[in-house]
Order: sequence, then C-alpha cells, then structure tokens
Amino acid sequence: MQYFLNLTIHSRIVERLTEGIKRKRLAHAYLFYGPEGSGKEAIALELAKAVNCKHTDSVPCNTCISCNKIRLFNHPDIKYIFPTATSWTFDEIKVRIRQRAKNPYAGIDLSGHTSIQIERVRELKMEAKFAPYEAEKKVYIVSHAEKMTRESSNSFLKILEEPPSNLLIILTTSSPDLLLDTIRSRCHLIYFHPPSFKETLSVISQYHPITPKVEKIAHICQGNLVKAFHDLEIEEDDKRKQMYAFLHSTVTHDDLQLFRVIDEMARARDKNYLMNILVLLILWFQDALHIQSFGQQTDIVHADYQAEINRFADLYPLACFEDIISMLDQAAGQIKQNVYPQLVFTVLAFRIRKILKQTKV
Repeated sequence: MQYFLNLTIHSRIVERLTEGIKRKRLAHAYLFYGPEGSGKEAIALELAKAVNCKHTDSVPCNTCISCNKIRLFNHPDIKYIFPTATSWTFDEIKVRIRQRAKNPYAGIDLSGHTSIQIERVRELKMEAKFAPYEAEKKVYIVSHAEKMTRESSNSFLKILEEPPSNLLIILTTSSPDLLLDTIRSRCHLIYFHPPSFKETLSVISQYHPITPKVEKIAHICQGNLVKAFHDLEIEEDDKRKQMYAFLHSTVTHDDLQLFRVIDEMARARDKNYLMNILVLLILWFQDALHIQSFGQQTDIVHADYQAEINRFADLYPLACFEDIISMLDQAAGQIKQNVYPQLVFTVLAFRIRKILKQTKV
C-alpha cells in the first residue's frame, strides 16, 4: 500500500500521518498550525480522503467516489467549516467552497467581519451523535479555527471532550495563541513550516506551467502558497515597477517623486499589496548582497533589473544591506499592525538614505 503519492511537501508530517493510518492510531483531534499559506488545509483534505479511500493500492487514490466527493466538498460525512459573515448569501458561501475545491492551496476571500458562529458548531454537535452515512470515518475540518467566537469555542470543546470513535477532527490556524487553552490541550499539535522554494514550485506546477515569471513569484512569496497563487492571478510587473520607483526616488533624493509614489501605493488600500512591495525590496537588497558577497550575477530574483542591481552594488560596496533588510522586515511588521502606510514608507525611505549615504564610496 502506498500513501499520499500526490503530496510533494511536508514529507515528515506525511510520514507521521501515514504511520498513524497504518497502525490505526490516528489521534481523534489534530491542530494543524503554522504560517498562512503553508499548506495546512490541503493536507487536512488529503487526510480526510486517505481515511475514507476505497482503493487498495494507493491511498488516497483521488479517483474513487469517496475521494472525488471529498475533493468537491459534497461528501455527507466530511464537514468543512470556515468563517463566514452574517451578510453572506448561500450563493456567496458556495462560491468560496468552489474556490477551495479548485485549489486547496490557494486562499479564499474571508475579508470583512467573519467568524465561526455558535449555530454552525451546534449543527456539528448534533451530527456527531450519528454514525457515518457512507464513510469509514466522519471528518470535521475547521478552517481558521481562531475565528470561533467565545460561545462557539466553548460549545466545540464539548465535541473534543467526548469525541465519538468514528470522528476525526482537524483544526487549522495561523494563530494558535488565539484558541482556548482547553482546545489546544485536547488536540495533537502539528506545526507546518513554510514550504521551501523547491516545494513551492512543485505545488504550483500542479496548477500552472513553470515559467521564469512563476519562478520569480515562488521566490517572492517566501513559502506562502496562498500569496503565490494570489500573485499568479494579478499583474506582478506593476508591483515591481512601483518597488523600483520607490527605490529610485529614495536613492536619487527626488522627494517630489518619492511622495507621489508613496501616495499611489497607499491609495490601493491593500495591505497585501504593500507587503508585496516590501518583500520585493527585501529581495532587491538580498540580490545586491549576493553580488557583493560572491561576485555572481546568476541566481538573483530581480533578473530583469540585473544591470540596475549591478550598478547599485558597485555604488554602495560597503553598504550595510543586512541592516536595510532588517528595517524592511520591521516596516512589514508595522504594515501588518495597520500603521499609517504613508508614515511607514516615508520613514523607511529616509532611513535607507541615511545608511546608504554613510557607506557610499
């Protein structure tokens, strides 16, 4: 018997789950936690398929009726719960489920005031009392479990305290500290690290042909598969142009252009967009540091700006690029905390200027 042949990431986690299936010693409840886009929900769905697959040679086979029903989210014994808004219609919820079915590694739109409400948990508690309709084991997958309300968390705890033997529970979260301690303590915790560049490409290749542009996005996303698939859907070149315009106006002390670029970025009112700009800046300085350190112009991410990066590295051969990268990381943290974007990027520009001025030859 072979297991999880279609999974190309998190080999150690897959080995642990495989041993649990083989020995019939899976935990009754798992908490899959780790950074956004690390593939937690895709693995959760594969595990749901594996414990109910009808195949005898390869599990999950992804061809039997059980695997196909789970993949399409229409299996009566597999419940997928995710945060919703009270204003959403049934059709809006179905659209998000179809998005997840199309690509379990990609994100779905959870913008706005969303939560997992007590009514949904009560439905799960009621259904948990009955035997499976057609599955070997019922599976409850709770996505973004940290978004359970206090009331729904306490109600869900009852399922964890007295779980039926035919029920497997999988919670996924990027913020385990927001869950009740009593919920965490009743789950088997599995940490998902960000996939490597090679692993990221292997996942993307299942949905897109690998091109130089795709490889750049795989570098930029830094192990966040949700971000990678999001960026594949939008025009990356616009962000790269914005990044270069910000950097060029910073270095040339063109304040008029600098403030114009910052205002244009801020008008997007998109935190992910601003984070992408900062990641691109980090990769720019990493490329320059790579050229300075090894004298190599290959294996750089911003290959289409190679001439500019070479001039940049020559102009600032003693520049403390590592300090600038650290500053960019701090700025990303401020954007995450909803600090005023114009302030973050203005302060960042002047701090970069100061470091470059001190080290210019």
